[in-house]
Amino acid sequence: MKKINLIIIITIGILINSCNENSEINKDKIIGTWSLLGYGGTYSDGTESFNSYAEKCASNNTWIFNSENQTSVISFYGDINNCNNNPEQNGFWVRSNDTNIVLSSEKITDLSAHPYIQNKAVFSDDDTMKLYYPNGKDINMVEYETSYRKFKKIN
Repeated sequence: MKKINLIIIITIGILINSCNENSEINKDKIIGTWSLLGYGGTYSDGTESFNSYAEKCASNNTWIFNSENQTSVISFYGDINNCNNNPEQNGFWVRSNDTNIVLSSEKITDLSAHPYIQNKAVFSDDDTMKLYYPNGKDINMVEYETSYRKFKKIN
């Protein structure tokens, strides 16, 4: 009888642990608050360039992705000693596959009905994300083979 009780307790423990692990697997890594670290890209010869926002006003920029597929962008401009914020920009995001997300100012209900831009999101173990843009131009219109913005998860 003691062996049966022990087996039942172990089985229940395994089931509870499995449920907790599955909920973590299903949670999208993009959900949270992200601080913009900078931007960069890869040239056609494979070399990479990164421009850090450290010690710049833009280092205060944050992007928020929530579980209801809404996003908010809080951005700043000016120099580090005279930082001003832009009006908050709100929009929507949806995962189109395992690696790509779509950002839009309108709610996305059918990906096939609109020519949305696919942004590749690559996550690293150090809680950073690179959000790649398909056109190969960064925000300063530098020509890259691929361009991205790099973020650090802060919440």
